[in-house]
Amino acid sequence: MGKLVQRAWGMLGSAQENSTLLLNVQAGRYHELNEVASRIWELLAQPIDEDDIVATLEAEYDVPAADCRDQVIAFLRELRERGMLEVV
Repeated sequence: MGKLVQRAWGMLGSAQENSTLLLNVQAGRYHELNEVASRIWELLAQPIDEDDIVATLEAEYDVPAADCRDQVIAFLRELRERGMLEVV
């Protein structure tokens, strides 16, 4: 079982056609997410297990399971490092 994660407080987002524009209110920084990262961000609206994020993306996208897991975990790590994600 993976970690339970969710969006950090102070993040504002605006969905675009194929991306999401985020504002980290505390840091005053903008971030743009591509389509897949936007889907992960959508899933992070409520606390969710990392494994459930991986399973959802595997079902929705044509991606090998190992690649999906590696990329999701790396993206979540990056979000945590930027203060955009909390472990609950």
